[in-house]
Amino acid sequence: MHTVSQLSISHSSAMQLTQAAEAFAKKKGLTIAACVVDMHGRVKSLVVMDNAPLIADELVVKKARTALVGMSSADFAEAIAPLPAMEKSMLDLQHITLLGGGFPIFNQQQLIGAIAVGGATVDMDIACAEAALQAVKEQ
Repeated sequence: MHTVSQLSISHSSAMQLTQAAEAFAKKKGLTIAACVVDMHGRVKSLVVMDNAPLIADELVVKKARTALVGMSSADFAEAIAPLPAMEKSMLDLQHITLLGGGFPIFNQQQLIGAIAVGGATVDMDIACAEAALQAVKEQ
């Protein structure tokens, strides 16, 4: 029997990322939700700030799972936009979204999970997620 071994983001690293996203959002006066999923799309850390929009906590899971394709959810949306049949089929999948704010997480060029932020404007969701990735990278 053959087996497969995969690296995946740890719970502690996932918590550091969602806490960094929350800290950035607080500095900007935003109320967001932030989520990190592992390689299998399992939620490893989820932060929902007080007064975050109700739909944010569901959307961040979808954004993170979308980023497991190996590119940001915004880049994925842009990549499939010229392919209407593919774009339409993606919209029918319950665990995928084409909204920006989700980013893959790599360790030495190997995909180990994904982070997403939601609840602000898409541009600010992206900024929060990027700031979290940068903050943890610098540690």
